[in-house]
Amino acid sequence: MKTYSTLKSWCKKQPTKQVSPSKNTYPTDGPKVYSILGGIIGDIAGSTREGYRRNVLSPRKLLTSSSSFTDDTSLMMAVVEWLGDRESELADYLIKWRKRYPHAGYGSSFKAFAETRQAQASGGNGAAMRVAPFGVVATTLEEAVALAEQQCKVSHLADVSIVGAQSVAAAVFIAKEGRLGGLSAEEVKSKVKSYVEDNFGYNLGRSLEQIQAQSYDLAKQREEYRKTGVTPKGYINTSNAALSCPMAISAFLLGGNYEEVVRYAIAMGGDTDSIACMAGAIAAQFYGIPQSLADEAIVYLPRGIVKVLQTFEPHNNFVASKVAPPKVSRWRENCETIVYGSGNNDNESGYGETVLSRFTRRPQEGYAIPTIGKSLEEIQQGVATFIDYAKNHPERRFHVRKVGYDKAGYTPEQIAPMFATTKDLTNVLLPKEIVEALGW
Repeated sequence: MKTYSTLKSWCKKQPTKQVSPSKNTYPTDGPKVYSILGGIIGDIAGSTREGYRRNVLSPRKLLTSSSSFTDDTSLMMAVVEWLGDRESELADYLIKWRKRYPHAGYGSSFKAFAETRQAQASGGNGAAMRVAPFGVVATTLEEAVALAEQQCKVSHLADVSIVGAQSVAAAVFIAKEGRLGGLSAEEVKSKVKSYVEDNFGYNLGRSLEQIQAQSYDLAKQREEYRKTGVTPKGYINTSNAALSCPMAISAFLLGGNYEEVVRYAIAMGGDTDSIACMAGAIAAQFYGIPQSLADEAIVYLPRGIVKVLQTFEPHNNFVASKVAPPKVSRWRENCETIVYGSGNNDNESGYGETVLSRFTRRPQEGYAIPTIGKSLEEIQQGVATFIDYAKNHPERRFHVRKVGYDKAGYTPEQIAPMFATTKDLTNVLLPKEIVEALGW
C-alpha cells in the first residue's frame, strides 16, 4: 500500500508525558452498545468545545443544554442510508441530507460540492468523519480501506483527505475485529498504531499535552488571521485531515474506555466535534457505549436519524425519545415549533428560541399556551387546545418546554397529567420532568 507522508515538522516524534483522564461519569461495567452511535455522541459532545481555550480534560457532562449534532452526524447518516440502497449515487444522499439539515455546520468545500456535484480539491476531514459505517460493514481490512477511498473521492480529491478517511476506516475495522476476536485493548491499540503509522505516515506517539500545545498555537494563528487577513506561516486549518485524523486515532490509543476516548478527543482542541466523532466511532466498536449514555444521546436526535439507526442496526433496538432535546437550531427549521407558556406580558422557558436575538440567530416558530396568572383548569384547557392542534398538524414537530412550572408557579407533577394523551403522538416531545412524572 502506498504510504503518504503529509505531516510537517510538528508530526516528528517527541518524548511523551502521561496525563490522566478525568473521572468517568458513566458506568464502565454495565450494558454496552456497539454502534456507530459512538461517532454521533462524540459529535454532539464536541459541538460546544471547539477552540484552544477548552482543550483541557474536564469532568463536566459530555452532553449539555448547548450540545447539538452537526454535519458529522448528518453526513454519516447519509452514508448509512445509502448503504441500504447502493443503486443510487452516494452523492445524491450526501446532498439530500445537507438539504434536510441545512444549518448543521457544513464546510465551504462541502457546500461547493453540494451545489455543483463536483468533488473538490479539499484536504478537509469531511470524508473521514462520515467513514465509520464502511469500517463496520467491511469484511476485510483491505475492503474497509478501499471503500474509504472510493467514498472519499465522491466529494474530496486531495491525498490528505483520502489518507484520513482510510486511516479512520482501518481503525474502526481493526477495533471491531479485535473485539470479536477476543483481543485485549493493548493488542488492538498496537494493531491500530502499527498499521496506521506504517501505511499512512502518521505519528501516533504524541502525548495529549503535545497535541494540546499544537492546537493552542494553531488557534492563536487563526485569531491572527481573522484580525489581519494574512495567513500565518505554517498555519494548518484545524479541519485538515492530516491534522485531525491522527488526533482522533491518538485519542483512541490514549483512552481506556469509550468515555475516556471521547474526553481525550475533546481535550485535544481544534475541530473537536469531528475529532470526537471519529474517535468515538472507533472506540464504540471495541469498548462499546455505556447504555446510559446511549439512552441520553437519543434525546438529541430527530426521529428521522433514529429511524436510520434502527434500520442499519436493528439488533440495538434504538427507540426515538419522547423527551424534547435542549437545542434544535440545527434541525430542519420549517417544521419545528417551540411550545412555551405565557401571560401577563411575560413568557416561560422556550420563548427565547422563537425570537431573533444575539443568542438565537435562527428563531423557531412558537406556540404559546396561557399559563402565567392562570388556574390549573385554565392551563389544562390551553394544553388540550394545543394537543388538538398538534394532532391536526402531523407534519410539524412540537418541542414543549417548561410549560406551567417555570414562572407560572406550578409543579411538573401538577402539569404532567395534562399531557398524558400525547403518549402516542410522535410529533410531540416533552420536557424530561414531565416524562418522568408520567412514568413513561
